[in-house]
Amino acid sequence: MNYRYLRYLLAATSPFVLACPALAQEVTQDRPAGSPAATQEAGTDPAQAGADIVVTGTSTRQRKFDAPYSVSTIDRTTIDQAAPHSVADLLAATPGITAEASGGEGGGENIVIRGLPWSGWRLIDLNQDGMPLFESNTERFLNVDELYRVDLDTQRAEIVRGGTAPLFSNNAPGGVVNFITNHGTPTYSGAIRLESGTGNRARTDVMISGPITDRLMASVSGFYRRDDGLRNPGFDNADAGGQFKVGATYKLDGGRIWGDFKYLNDRSIFYTAVPLVDPVSGGSLETLIDPRNGTLSSAAFQRVTLRTLDANGRANTIKRDLRDGIHPDVWTATLGADHELGSGFRLTGTYRHTEGTTGFDSILNGGPVTASSFLAGRLASARTAFGSGVSSLRYVVAGTNTVYDPATTANLVMANTVASIRTRLRYDAGDVYLNKTLETPIGSHALTAGVYYSDYRYAQDQSLNALLVNVKNQPTALDVQALNAAGQVVGRVTENGFISYGAGGQSGSLDGRSVAFYLADTWEVTPAWSIDAGVRRVSRKQDGVQGVLGTVNADPTGAIAARTVQGVVRTVARSENLKGTSWTVGSGYIFAPNANVFGRYTRSFSYPRFDTILGGATLPGSTDPLPVANVQQAEAGFKYALPGLRVTTTGFWSEFDKLNGGTQVAAADGAITNANIIYDTRTYGVELEAVVSPFAGFDVTAVGMWQNPKIISVDTLTGTNAQSSQGGDIARVPRVQLTVTPSYAVDFGEAKARLYGSFYTIGRRFQDASNLSRLPAYSSVDLGASIEVSGLEVRGQVSNLFDVVGLTEGNARAATIGTGGVADATVGRSIFGRNFTVSLTKRW
Repeated sequence: MNYRYLRYLLAATSPFVLACPALAQEVTQDRPAGSPAATQEAGTDPAQAGADIVVTGTSTRQRKFDAPYSVSTIDRTTIDQAAPHSVADLLAATPGITAEASGGEGGGENIVIRGLPWSGWRLIDLNQDGMPLFESNTERFLNVDELYRVDLDTQRAEIVRGGTAPLFSNNAPGGVVNFITNHGTPTYSGAIRLESGTGNRARTDVMISGPITDRLMASVSGFYRRDDGLRNPGFDNADAGGQFKVGATYKLDGGRIWGDFKYLNDRSIFYTAVPLVDPVSGGSLETLIDPRNGTLSSAAFQRVTLRTLDANGRANTIKRDLRDGIHPDVWTATLGADHELGSGFRLTGTYRHTEGTTGFDSILNGGPVTASSFLAGRLASARTAFGSGVSSLRYVVAGTNTVYDPATTANLVMANTVASIRTRLRYDAGDVYLNKTLETPIGSHALTAGVYYSDYRYAQDQSLNALLVNVKNQPTALDVQALNAAGQVVGRVTENGFISYGAGGQSGSLDGRSVAFYLADTWEVTPAWSIDAGVRRVSRKQDGVQGVLGTVNADPTGAIAARTVQGVVRTVARSENLKGTSWTVGSGYIFAPNANVFGRYTRSFSYPRFDTILGGATLPGSTDPLPVANVQQAEAGFKYALPGLRVTTTGFWSEFDKLNGGTQVAAADGAITNANIIYDTRTYGVELEAVVSPFAGFDVTAVGMWQNPKIISVDTLTGTNAQSSQGGDIARVPRVQLTVTPSYAVDFGEAKARLYGSFYTIGRRFQDASNLSRLPAYSSVDLGASIEVSGLEVRGQVSNLFDVVGLTEGNARAATIGTGGVADATVGRSIFGRNFTVSLTKRW
């Protein structure tokens, strides 16, 4: 560990730490966890409200235990204990969710909920205080989790799976994750945290909250961190950046006004899969690149110059740096209010503006091939380019004449992708709804009528470039030279390691508008029996342009790679008008104060991604645009609570119709293409969440899931026969998953100590739709401890204690639709190897 960074942080922040206890003497009450979304009445202690009240998946407030749908919460204590590196990392122990938290801190990671057929955020909306951060959850090289960072401002998370989620969001057929943040508290509170760990980590978090006047409360929070990454790429500051947020709440007579401003400017390296198996011998490549901590990023090509085309279709160059990684530079402003109108009416409204850019500069893996076969495949093109006098090809270190012997790295080379993507986005949205409580002779009704409107813009420029490297940790870029019979260099096949420039990129822009109307009613027939129903109608209109790709010979006498540079040469106008309806009906029955049951059926939809406009994607064999996918879901659950025992178990079922998906494929010859499919799926299963507290201070939480995820039918958008995929498991969806988390807390006088751990196991999955590439089952263990004295806490945690290899994806950019034998993935991205985090936190 490089301790000088920690010393710098201590020196920089010590004045705040020393000043805070003095400020804290102004108040004597316990520190609450403020949240406008969790507190409808100004002055309510949100620490008490948040403990048992949920506001997600409902237009009112409900006790979590009584809610007739599947909802889980992650409170501030659990967030601290988890010490998550990303949003996906935080959600890993949530019932019904499989999180692939192996890509890094910056987001862009994959989430699977209840076996639904998409391993991204497309089927799950991510909200901050009840409002989306953008109109679409998942686009190419942009997942919505890239726009959110967990810090001390995050009070808790509420996660709804299926059920009512699509009633209150446009993009939530699978569920919604709602982060509740701080907008001021009625008593003064604060915290400052210093953190270090693996990769020379140095991070500072600050949160201060409290009253300014009797009616006005405010909060200020933020973080800054830098580190060299959980997988060392060979260059410093693989992760660097931070976030700042200010929030406020003004109490009205019968209501409140609240708002916030947040600025996120953060850079995080994105980790791709690494080669696991020698394609010739079938042996492990672990001695060359360890899947626990190895990476295909490298200082050898940290900074690159890419050939591309400018706006006029002429040859141009751009400079890129892998250290930029996933780089959101985004600001968000939110304004909300609610007010009692009298006679049982309450009006609530929220407006959000999001604007900025996100960058994605990363390596995406291909697959290893033999060095000799790669050269053999290039010989003919070299003779065409440089004449029949070319007799052989050889490897050199990129940009030099230093001959490279591939025998030093198992006689293997790889064609990886240097991806450089720039996305610009803007999002203006408002959500206004009216609540009315109504008493009738046969029970009470809580009625809701609302309208949501958004206006948004999305523009993306993609550059996908094939780079030749050897096979090892932090690899070296290689060039291929053409030689004559005398051994003299007569030409270059590659240029600074690049095999091709701009191949397979998708670029374009669109402007869209979305309008949704929704109605909901919760009918409390008796104090024990409730029925609820709701409907949401959504219309989306989008107009934009697709960038049509062409090639330009940038250097007619240079390397072959520079003779066919691909980029946008013209645009085609495209538009679409989409509509979808979601509706749900459910019921709950409380047959004892400590036990209840619920059941629900939901029909919803999933919009296609922006590919229809930016990529001109159509159905196989036609010019019809990609369809709106239909979704059916049902669930039935049982909740039981006794002193020392809480259990929730839920059975679920879903069917998807005509969902479209895709991936980028980098072939060994450097060609990069997009493969898209349309498929139908069916999943059923059961999830379990239980907390056992046999004696004071000790509890064990168990979260488990069993499911049967099946592909009913599948078609490729290229017309390739895909019959072999029908009846197989949905890609990347496990059948079995379990997390067990024991925790023991004990007091030593004024000191409070806690020891906790987590055991996680997941069954085997398949990477591809044809179930040819298998992701083996694995188990991992985390261990942590904390001690707190007078508001000062020291915490340490070791993740993946036994340093196991656990693949979260495999052969992702070498997916196959066809027939063949089943084998473990030969290229894969594992969970991070053993790593640790230590922190010092002062609260007041």
